[in-house]
Amino acid sequence: MLFSFYKAVGYFGLVEFRLSLLPATNLYLSVPDVVMVDRMVDQADYRSMEQEIGVRILGSVGDISDQWLEKAKEAYKEFLWSFGWDAGQNVVAAHFRQFAIH
Repeated sequence: MLFSFYKAVGYFGLVEFRLSLLPATNLYLSVPDVVMVDRMVDQADYRSMEQEIGVRILGSVGDISDQWLEKAKEAYKEFLWSFGWDAGQNVVAAHFRQFAIH
């Protein structure tokens, strides 16, 4: 893993990961509907009104290495918010299970 590299070379400072989607205006969200497992969320329900969608994870090597799953869930929740979906932690956790991220 990337964090093993940082630790091996003795770097324990800050690292930053950014994901940017541009242009993002009028993009539709298509993710599993965790309530209706067999269908996807209706795309008309969630549409980006932003020109750019950006997600950022920032922390020390040790912090991100120890808490990567929690930080990834926070970033995913921010991503969903860009589409107007105020997803709770239960929805985010269910998506991660469906995506087999653990």
